[in-house]
Amino acid sequence: MVLCGKINKLHWSKLHPGVMFVYFVMTLILTMCVTSPILLLASFLSATIMEFMVGGGKRYVQQLRGMVVIMLMVSLGNVLLSHNGIHVLFYVNDQAITAEAFWYGLFFGGMISTAYLWFDLFQLFCDSEKLIYIFGKTMPTLGLLISMSLHYIPTLHRRLAIIRDAQRGMGRDENRSFMERAKQYGKEFSILISWSLENAIDTSDAMTARGYGLGRRSCFHTYRFRGRDGFYLVAMCIAFVLGAIGIFSFAYRVYYYPAIVFPKVNGYLMIFYGCYVVFVCLPLIWEGIGVFYEHIRSK
Repeated sequence: MVLCGKINKLHWSKLHPGVMFVYFVMTLILTMCVTSPILLLASFLSATIMEFMVGGGKRYVQQLRGMVVIMLMVSLGNVLLSHNGIHVLFYVNDQAITAEAFWYGLFFGGMISTAYLWFDLFQLFCDSEKLIYIFGKTMPTLGLLISMSLHYIPTLHRRLAIIRDAQRGMGRDENRSFMERAKQYGKEFSILISWSLENAIDTSDAMTARGYGLGRRSCFHTYRFRGRDGFYLVAMCIAFVLGAIGIFSFAYRVYYYPAIVFPKVNGYLMIFYGCYVVFVCLPLIWEGIGVFYEHIRSK
């Protein structure tokens, strides 16, 4: 409820749900296709600022711990599996551990973490009501599936906490060996999956009984596509197209093997860089414009 209150106060959340959905899809495409750590850092910082604006520092710190673990695991895994690169740090069992493998693994882990942040923002801004509105008439099954998938992410966390509290109440986590704790975690995971599957079946039966997906459905909503939505959509598409051209034409492609090579700086590169940065920062720019407009109106 607290997060919903903060989200509703943002000017960006007042845009049309379809515009926000398209923006998140485009952002994830660019984030997952970029190879430059500079552009990835820009996307990460933009998502981080949005997370702070919505959830605050405490919630972000909890997420940051998991992201750091992911980045370190991916980096370590890539170092152990890939031995390409010309800068050898040391050898392990006659296998070269290279700096290029480490940096590429760190970059890939950062890409996964950045995509996770944008997914988290997506499920915060595009709630079930907006997803049902977007897909309800044309693709009701897909809309329900996406809505349920995003809904289960926080729900699984809450249910796992309930299960662990119940297990602790029965004294099943005290003074146990590593193998016993592993079995206990497996039991808790099994309970969580059984609970979730049972709830999914009940939800499916309830939606079928209500006639969901049979013919065209009607619903009440207050969403209207206004001029500001059209302006944002046009600006978003222009920045996305120019950013995508830069990616798929290899204008700012960074090579990690056999050595790390950055593209030469020129006018075209700066244009593509600027369009990408503007695109990933559009929510922040829109929020700044909204705050400035409110300040002007208050005078």
